[in-house]
Amino acid sequence: MTKILQIIALLLLTNIALADSFVIKDIRVEGLQRISAGTVFNFLTVKVGDEMTDKDAKSIIRALFKSKYFNDVQVEQQDGVLVI
Repeated sequence: MTKILQIIALLLLTNIALADSFVIKDIRVEGLQRISAGTVFNFLTVKVGDEMTDKDAKSIIRALFKSKYFNDVQVEQQDGVLVI
């Protein structure tokens, strides 16, 4: 039960710096320690060329936390690049 509350709190408090939707020009994964970027890409529901929304960001965060590989997940946009 505590784990579920932590995930809910993180979803509510996680920095989602998207503001408006944008078209994904590239996807960059940073800060990995135990898994490969390819593993992260398997959990993504978007790809280059897709329009990224806040709903997509929340979905990505939820999927990555559910995988139990991560303690912290942030999703942001930098000049059209989706940074995870």
